[in-house]
Amino acid sequence: MFNEWVTQRNAINEFEKINRHLLKQDIPELIKTLSCFLMEVRNAKGVKYPRETLFEMLLIIQTHFHINGKYYKFMTDPQFIPLKNTLDNVMKVRKD
Repeated sequence: MFNEWVTQRNAINEFEKINRHLLKQDIPELIKTLSCFLMEVRNAKGVKYPRETLFEMLLIIQTHFHINGKYYKFMTDPQFIPLKNTLDNVMKVRKD
């Protein structure tokens, strides 16, 4: 799902390409990428995902990092406060 979003976003925005390789991103780039993902991702019908689904997607991405030896905690690490704030704001807007 993330890779599909990156492909679609990069096709639309040729000036600010998103790096699809999350494991190679530094933390500021990762926060920016994941924040954009949470705000913009839609299902195949173009409908925004429910807030619970966004939270689950973020946990799956976090697990991907853990499997690959990067033990980030998106919801509790102080360095990821901007990402948590983005998720909180998106979840407030989507009253599912």
